[in-house]
Amino acid sequence: AKIMRMPPEMKNLLMPRRPLQAFVLAVLVSVTPLAAIAGMCAGTVAGYVWGPALGDTLGWFQLIHLTIAQIAGAIAASALVQGILPGSLNARTTLANGTSIAQGFWLEFFLTAQLILVIFLLAAEKHRGTFLAPVGIGLALFIAELLGTNYTGGSLNPARTFGPDVVLGTFEGYHWIYWIAPYSAAIVTAGFYQLLKYFQYESANIGQDADESKQVFKDAYGNVIGVLETM
Repeated sequence: AKIMRMPPEMKNLLMPRRPLQAFVLAVLVSVTPLAAIAGMCAGTVAGYVWGPALGDTLGWFQLIHLTIAQIAGAIAASALVQGILPGSLNARTTLANGTSIAQGFWLEFFLTAQLILVIFLLAAEKHRGTFLAPVGIGLALFIAELLGTNYTGGSLNPARTFGPDVVLGTFEGYHWIYWIAPYSAAIVTAGFYQLLKYFQYESANIGQDADESKQVFKDAYGNVIGVLETM
């Protein structure tokens, strides 16, 4: 019998690829945030929950449960990807292309911060453009991943990094940056957002959400001080 050998190019097609595994893992991990949104759609969540570090608008009780659910979901999703795809799981987030630990920390910090700020301003703040919040948040995440993927893996979520590491039993010495950076970014961004609210940032463009016939003016305490009628 003649044994047919598989051409190298066919082997390459069958080899597991990182993008495929990373995509499947991202989809599976996203199930937990979506469930959190469905369960707390009454307004306690800012409209979108990407990771435990982004739960700034939750109470402590909900935040603890969300963190546990995210971590458990990430581990389960990683194990599922490991089981249904051939080869070893290749979806870890690690420093690459000569990125130092300090550089990786600040990249994760600022990328997470900009994503959280977009969530606050587009979803937590209610205005005429709120219905477009998913588009703006998606674009913010897309931009963050464009920059972060090649250097830190673009985690922006402690659970995203923790899940694959647990399944593979491999933890880098700098694993801590994927926890400290996002949580630090969440605290700093929450403070910055409160500062914007304190200084009434919306007063920079008064009446931007008013209809065409009436504009309502408010003082620094939110009290209505006048109404402008237009024809």
